[in-house]
Amino acid sequence: WFGSTVKSSGENGVIVACAPRYVYFSELLDKQEPIGVCYLAKTSTTKYEKYSPCSADMWGFHRQGYCQAGFSAALSPDGRRLLIGAPGSWYWQGQLYQYDATSGQKVKETNEGPADNDYGYLGYASTFGEFDGDSSDDYAVGTPKGEEHLGKVELFNQNLTKFGSLVGEQIGAYFGSSLTIADLNGDRMDDIIIGAPMYADFEAADAYDTGRVYIYYQTNNVNADGKSQRTFPSQTRDILDGQSSRSRFGMALTGLGDINYDGYDDLCVGAPYAGEDKRGAVYIFHGSKKGIITDVSQVIYAKDIDITLSTFGISVSGGLDQDGNLYPDLLVGAYTSDKAVFLRTRPVVRVFASLKLQPDMINLDTKSCSLADGTRVPCLTIYTCIEYNGVGVPDELYFDILWTLDVKDNSSSGQEQRAFYTNSINKHTESKLHKLQKQSTFCTSSYAYVKNDPGDKLSPIRVTMEFKLNTDGSSQRKQDLLPILDAYIPTISSFTAQIQKDCGIDNICIPDLDVSSSIRVSAEHIIGSTTALEVLIIVINRAEDSFNTKLWIDLPPGVTYNTITNQRSNIAISCDTLK
Repeated sequence: WFGSTVKSSGENGVIVACAPRYVYFSELLDKQEPIGVCYLAKTSTTKYEKYSPCSADMWGFHRQGYCQAGFSAALSPDGRRLLIGAPGSWYWQGQLYQYDATSGQKVKETNEGPADNDYGYLGYASTFGEFDGDSSDDYAVGTPKGEEHLGKVELFNQNLTKFGSLVGEQIGAYFGSSLTIADLNGDRMDDIIIGAPMYADFEAADAYDTGRVYIYYQTNNVNADGKSQRTFPSQTRDILDGQSSRSRFGMALTGLGDINYDGYDDLCVGAPYAGEDKRGAVYIFHGSKKGIITDVSQVIYAKDIDITLSTFGISVSGGLDQDGNLYPDLLVGAYTSDKAVFLRTRPVVRVFASLKLQPDMINLDTKSCSLADGTRVPCLTIYTCIEYNGVGVPDELYFDILWTLDVKDNSSSGQEQRAFYTNSINKHTESKLHKLQKQSTFCTSSYAYVKNDPGDKLSPIRVTMEFKLNTDGSSQRKQDLLPILDAYIPTISSFTAQIQKDCGIDNICIPDLDVSSSIRVSAEHIIGSTTALEVLIIVINRAEDSFNTKLWIDLPPGVTYNTITNQRSNIAISCDTLK
């Protein structure tokens, strides 16, 4: 299994690669035992140092003969300290070894614990981080079968003294079998992300090994002595759940760094058996001020890369810019296909757009524009400004921009169109292609009119402007990655203008309606005759104007509606029967 554990301290840093099933042959004892081994390369990949802490005389599974050193490993960011996990020591209690990577000397190791720790697998996963506020790196180590198979993650300082633990909540979920750290909420403290890939939803049908990921946020509290104390409260944790049975969501985890330059670290979760074809997927989640955004940002399935790829997401590694475009990239392992997939991060374009209407209060009596046929109509001007920037984005980009006049909400379908462009009859949309320069504001204006005497004077006139990248006109080289819009910046801007009404300074109409009715008959009405009945209805408004006023009349059985006569010709009235 050489290469099943690979860690690096960063660009031009130290590299460690381990073979946890490396077998030690003892001709004298006639034994072959999987003690494991790690190789450390400092300045060159052709020169390396060997670390095999269990290659001593402590043979046998009851001691260190099956320790499988290198099942996990962690390197400090400066490359000076190496932690090796050996989950098979002492009846599979597990063991940790700490080395000075500079001198190659073993510094510390954990000892055998009580029998209750047997088969806990301490060292199954491990990572560095700063967890106690002393400004020195600590260790988080996974023990997926500890705590009576609930699983736990234990926190150790540099002396390998345990000072805290996080415990799982479901037996057999393998809580702690994968680990990573990231600052997901931007508070400059390391948060711990823990995988439980065999978590099952027992309340759902066929929902085994769906997987779950726990995010514990580090908090800085003040204890009773007034001293700072770091904790990882379960009350503020976030949970990410796998969506398909047997996908093993959370089997691999890696911090991505800040892949969209919003100031918060991001996360990748591997699920090597996800997807309809069970060939695997990786899930990208973004951080925010409040922590992880639990809605997944992107899912990349094995079939998106290669239809023959399988166990895609069994391992993931991110956080380093491999192609030099200033964005950290991602490596994804697919061991049954004998492949590693390199996924490059696309540059993120941040767009700032604004829209304004002038005037924002439309006086229907102010007819400042003329149509082609000479009709005078009320007008308004639409002002638009747009600018983009971003790290590593091109100096010029093309944008498709679409303007829409008098946009209705979903409940207003079928209503009249009240606003149109002045340069074309009955045109209420306009689209254009614009070339923009990076960090240079582009502004434009267009003109529209409101038709005379619209039926709806209450609803505001809403204008929207929607933009998207046009990559057809891009001047980028073919080998360059095309940029992508920031998913958290809206691509639609809108502005509303009110129709001015005679309703006071607030332009809000509060009418006071009164209705009365009477039947006009000259003689007795004979049932079944064709003689019309005339109903006189009087509606009086004693306050501010009333718009879109409706009156419902219930007719008794045997009586049908005929026609209407409007006695006030300056008020438009329309009638219809209810359906």
